[in-house]
Amino acid sequence: GVVSRADVIILSLPHPDISIAVTTQIMAQPNRPKLVIETSTVTPQTAIDCAALATAKNVGFVDAAIAGGVASMATGQMTFFMGGDDAAKAEHGLTESGWSWCLRVRLGSLLHGWESLG
Repeated sequence: GVVSRADVIILSLPHPDISIAVTTQIMAQPNRPKLVIETSTVTPQTAIDCAALATAKNVGFVDAAIAGGVASMATGQMTFFMGGDDAAKAEHGLTESGWSWCLRVRLGSLLHGWESLG
């Protein structure tokens, strides 16, 4: 599946319990990503629990709450509030400037793909 081939998995799920369940499933795979970025609206405890699951399998975990709503997402101008392991963020270029570049490239490609399907 996707998990076994991806270096980074970005989660955006509708409920904290689903985030825990999906993170648990990802960590149960024989081939795991190097980093999980959680963008779902979760409680602080959910983020802590998911980070613990990832850390136990040597997978980086970053909680990246989205600010700005749907309108900012549509323009690709989102702001993320990141928390998590500083080493994992640095290893994957999730510094302030690196994260911004990463999002512009990835989100731009994603939005272009959605527009093409519409």
